[in-house]
Amino acid sequence: MSRRAKSLTPPSPILPPEQVDALLIDLNGELGALGGSFGRGPWAAAGGRSGGRLGAKLFTRIVGDSRELRLPLSPDSFVLVRDSFRTTIEADLHRGLAVGIVPSGALSMNPAVVQARWRGADLLLTAHANEGLIGQRTAERALDHVEETIRTAA
Repeated sequence: MSRRAKSLTPPSPILPPEQVDALLIDLNGELGALGGSFGRGPWAAAGGRSGGRLGAKLFTRIVGDSRELRLPLSPDSFVLVRDSFRTTIEADLHRGLAVGIVPSGALSMNPAVVQARWRGADLLLTAHANEGLIGQRTAERALDHVEETIRTAA
């Protein structure tokens, strides 16, 4: 287990810590590729991806946040949470869990991995994100986004 994955706080409720770490590194690489693609073609994008992944491994830390909401599990509440994700990684209504990516941070350019797990009438939301020297409250803002989506629809 990597040093970064060992330090997940709060703990990851659904995905193994190594998977959360790998997702965050890959997401940072995709942002690097996007930036590199503004250069000169596919080689620049590949270089940006590699640089983004390396930078995430060496120069960031994983930050997390969690909160509990009063929201009983139903097909409608499940769809609300799942639809608040830009990308859904895992979703299972019968097990009461959903995992996805939520754009967050400064200019919504720092994605967070959000995990949702229902326990009875309560929804536990947990978010993890990469942050560098300057804190962006990425995990907190990702949870704000999911909560706002739920409250707007209610």
